[in-house]
Amino acid sequence: MSRAKDRAAELAAKSHVVKSDSNIFGQFLMGVMLCISSITLPASWVILVGYVKSFGILESSVWGGLIFSGGAFTGTVLWFWLLLKMITGNAHRINKNTISKLNFYAGIVLIVLGIFFIFKGNRSCIQFFFKNR
Repeated sequence: MSRAKDRAAELAAKSHVVKSDSNIFGQFLMGVMLCISSITLPASWVILVGYVKSFGILESSVWGGLIFSGGAFTGTVLWFWLLLKMITGNAHRINKNTISKLNFYAGIVLIVLGIFFIFKGNRSCIQFFFKNR
């Protein structure tokens, strides 16, 4: 791994890239902006919260919302931290072919889920509009 770091430092020096100290606040803001800029994230959270609230699991109060959002934040952070540790700890075992296969099958799963939810959503909308006439 140090050979890759040495090579990266050598390329950075040739490209006149200024080496700077880590900016934790900047990295935090970049993560927040990436989450906020996702087109699907607000819609998926609204749908998820609406679905969970329909079963009466979540309270309709400020404190209930704050506790839920804190739990969702903690769970998301822990999941991505664990995923990062697993990937960086086993980076020498994972080759590019495996990554390509994982990306391909993840894409297939997302396409199938998208098609399923399109049909499910259309069916629900049709039932809703024809019931209320």
